[in-house]
Amino acid sequence: MACPVDRGTTLESFQTCRITGDSSLILKPGVTNVQLYFAVIVPVFAVIVAGILQMNSIGGRFTSMEGRLTALESSMNARFNSLETRFETLIGKVIEIDNRLTRVEAILDRH
Repeated sequence: MACPVDRGTTLESFQTCRITGDSSLILKPGVTNVQLYFAVIVPVFAVIVAGILQMNSIGGRFTSMEGRLTALESSMNARFNSLETRFETLIGKVIEIDNRLTRVEAILDRH
């Protein structure tokens, strides 16, 4: 008894033919060229699109990181400028104290 296999064959009838051991069972290819093309190209296209989106995401992260580093750099420059101003003020005070001490020594040397 040969099991007929065509596009209308159900899974149950196919399994029944396998169980009975009918060796005359020949399966016809059920995939057309268009289906094969879609089965291959759609996943490849999806992977390419996902890669492009990932690269855009990485580019956005680099831009974000660059902005944060620029902000950090400007903050550090402002702090160094503030410290430089304070050191100049302290140096001015030290020079002022040195001038006073020099005058006091000159007065003491005269007496």
